[in-house]
Amino acid sequence: MSKTVAVSFEEDSVKIVHASLKSGSLSVEKTDIVPTIEFDAYLKNEEATDFAVTCEFKEAFHGTLNTPVVKPQYLVKIIESEIRKALNETNLSFIYTNLGERVIENKKVLEIFYYAVRSEEVKDIVGRFYDHGKTVSALYPSVFAAAAVLDLEQSGEAGMGVYSTGKEKVAFFTKDRNIQFIRTYEAFDPGLTDFDIQNINMTISYCFQNIRISPASIFLMGNLSEASEVSTLPSAPLACLTKSRNIVCENETFMEYLLPIVSYYVPKASNILSREFKNLYMLRRYMTYATRAFAAAALLILGLTVFETRGIIDKKEAIAAALKSHDDLQVIYNDYSEKKDRIQRFLPVISFINQQPADLRVLLVALGEAHLEGLKLNTIEASTKDRNSYTVTVKGAGYTSTYASLQSSFDGLINYLSINKSINVQSKTLNVSDKSFLIKLEFRNQG
Repeated sequence: MSKTVAVSFEEDSVKIVHASLKSGSLSVEKTDIVPTIEFDAYLKNEEATDFAVTCEFKEAFHGTLNTPVVKPQYLVKIIESEIRKALNETNLSFIYTNLGERVIENKKVLEIFYYAVRSEEVKDIVGRFYDHGKTVSALYPSVFAAAAVLDLEQSGEAGMGVYSTGKEKVAFFTKDRNIQFIRTYEAFDPGLTDFDIQNINMTISYCFQNIRISPASIFLMGNLSEASEVSTLPSAPLACLTKSRNIVCENETFMEYLLPIVSYYVPKASNILSREFKNLYMLRRYMTYATRAFAAAALLILGLTVFETRGIIDKKEAIAAALKSHDDLQVIYNDYSEKKDRIQRFLPVISFINQQPADLRVLLVALGEAHLEGLKLNTIEASTKDRNSYTVTVKGAGYTSTYASLQSSFDGLINYLSINKSINVQSKTLNVSDKSFLIKLEFRNQG
C-alpha cells in the first residue's frame, strides 16, 4: 500500500493530497492548500517523509526529434546528445517517449518526443524537501500527470486535454497513450471562455497541418469542467473528464485537486528527477535494506546459538547422570565435545554481526548542518573502505560574487569538516575558473 504524499505546485499555491493506493484503488484521506511562501513551514511540521511532486516548470523544452534505430541501451545517450544539440544546453534533466519508427529518405528512424528542463530548476524544487529531511520519490511535469488520467478515458484514439494551472492553461495531444504535442498559453480567466475555444481551435489546426493528428474529442480537466457560457464551439466534440470509480473522494475534491490525485497513476518513465538525486536516494534505500539484512542475519545466528546452547545444556545434564552411574561416560563426553566444536565455529560470525557498521547518516547530518554560505553541494559519492569506514567524494560549486569570498566560504567548510572527529579530510580542490570544488574525505564512525 502506497503512503506517499502527493503535492502539486500550481501558480502561487501548493496543493497537497494524502491518499492510500492499493490494487489500483485510490482512497483520498486528507487534502490541503498551502501558499508557496509558507510551504517550507509546512514541510518542517509534516511527519510524512516521502513525496511525489507535480510541477508546471517555469521554462520547459519539448518537441520531437529523429534518431537512428538502435538498441535500447544506446538510445538514451543518443537522445541526450540530440537534445543538447537542438537546445544548445548542457545541464538538462529530461524524459522521452518513443513514438515508433518512421521512414525518412528511405531510412528507418525512431521518432522521439522529449520534455526537458534545466537541472538547476529540478534541484531548486527538490532542495526544498531535502533541506527538511524529506525524500522526493518522483518529480512529474504536470502535463504528464494530466495525460496519465486522460489515457484511462481513451482507447488508442487521438485525444486532446486542456487544464488550468492558474494564469496559464495547457493543451496537449495524446495518441496510443503517448504525448504528441504540448501548447501553453496565458489565460485571462480561470474558467472556460471564448478565448480558450479560439486557442483550442488554433492548436487543433496546427497539429492537423504539422503532425497529422486530429482529436476524436477534447477533454476539459479539473476546474475547467465546471459549467461555463461560451458563444462558440471547438472543431471537435467537448467532454468533461469525470472521476473514475477506483478513485474514492468527492467529485469537488477530484476537480480541485486533479493533478496531485492523478499523480498516483503516472508511469515511472515520466519521472524527470535528475540523476544525482536518484543516485542519492538509491544509496539511502541500499543502506536501509543493508541494515535490515544485518538485523535478519543477527536474529538467525541468535536462533542457532540458542538452539546449540540448549543442546549443550542437555549434554551437560546427561554427563552429570553418567557420572553417577559411570555408564557410557566416554560416549557422552565425545558427543559433548563435538557439539562444543560446532558452537565455536559460530562465535566469530556472531562477533562480526554484533559490530556496529559505520552509519552514513552521521555524515549526511554533518553536511546538512554545515554553514554553506555561498556554496551548494551537488553530489555526494560514498564507497566502502572497510567495515567501519567509507571513502567519500563531495562535489559542489560556489555562487559568490568574488573569488575572495569563494575562498573564504570554501575554507570555512573545510575547517568545519576537520573539526568532526569522524571525518578525515584527505584532499581538497577549488577551481576558481568555474567556482567548482571537490573534497575527498574518509568517514569513520566514532560511536
